[in-house]
Amino acid sequence: MEDLRVEYGSTAALDGVDLAVDEGEFFTLVGPSGCGKTTTLRCLAGFEEPTTGSIRVGGESMAGVPPEARGVGVVFQSYALFPHMSVGENVAYGLRFTEPPAGTTESERVAELLDLVDLPGFADRDPDTLSGGQQQRVALARALAPEPRLLLLDEPMSALDARLRERLRVQVRAIQRELDITTVYVTHDQEEALAVSDRVAVIDDGRIEQVGPPRELYDSPRTRFVAEFLGNNNVLIGEIERSDPPSLRVEGTDDGTDTIPLPFGTAAATPVGDTANAGADTDGGASHSAGERLVVCVRPGRVRVRRGAPRAGRGGDDGNAALSATVESTEFLGDATRLHCDWGGVDLTARTDGRRSFAVDEAVTLGVDPEDVRVVERE
Repeated sequence: MEDLRVEYGSTAALDGVDLAVDEGEFFTLVGPSGCGKTTTLRCLAGFEEPTTGSIRVGGESMAGVPPEARGVGVVFQSYALFPHMSVGENVAYGLRFTEPPAGTTESERVAELLDLVDLPGFADRDPDTLSGGQQQRVALARALAPEPRLLLLDEPMSALDARLRERLRVQVRAIQRELDITTVYVTHDQEEALAVSDRVAVIDDGRIEQVGPPRELYDSPRTRFVAEFLGNNNVLIGEIERSDPPSLRVEGTDDGTDTIPLPFGTAAATPVGDTANAGADTDGGASHSAGERLVVCVRPGRVRVRRGAPRAGRGGDDGNAALSATVESTEFLGDATRLHCDWGGVDLTARTDGRRSFAVDEAVTLGVDPEDVRVVERE
């Protein structure tokens, strides 16, 4: 996709989208409702004509190519199974515009796909007798029937309960790997996107915010939107207090005695695309000056929690920040406990072992390693 734009009157649903998906890749589009995910998918499927820009699949332009001639299989959010057809007839409907793969009959292809999605013997069943998860798998089998070169999945699990979603996403990923089919998956569920994808594109307001492997996006968000959207994060705004070693005095702290050290000795501290910082230091770090205002983030799982007030001085011998805070509320999550803390007027979230319990109003010390702080933008 190159410079893809879709406009509805004066509103741009897509605003210059550039994306390349590799052959055999499981590629996910994630973002809030109305951000342009489904519009992108509809353009790929041929259901939506872009206002400007181009789409190529396997090097072939899709301009003017109707949906049935694109070699694309689509699984819709509602599954869209035909209630007057049996399960087998629904799957066979995917062969309406093409012959079965070489060497198979229609009935053999239907049986093969029902086996693939773990529904053997279901060909004569009515769709309305199936569970939601079974209906989803029938819709997947129908999309795969003509052996498409591209599989498109539009939030196919959004109507399922959480436990079933987790189970089925593993199954869908396994099927994708077995068939080695290029897949574009749309979801608003950040955890789902991180769990199943080779790469993820985060979209907001019709624009691509960041593209990369799930771990890269989670550990090193390049914009404030990505930092706040993908999982829980502590996003803080502050001013550099000194430049050697640099630390950040965070806005909102009541007494201003605690600061967070910043990892300017590493490239991880440089906002991507920030040309002013590129190559500023001989050790590869970013160059910032005292008084500069930055937006930074640190994941709750990277914040260590110790009972009681900090020891004398700021931080310990390891150079970490030691922030004096008070527990405001706790959430027991089974394998973890999430703490919502007040650090001098600033809200900070920490995630710790579920076997540890903390009381509301308990004094704690929050430890922050400078290597876990990410600078996402200048204020």
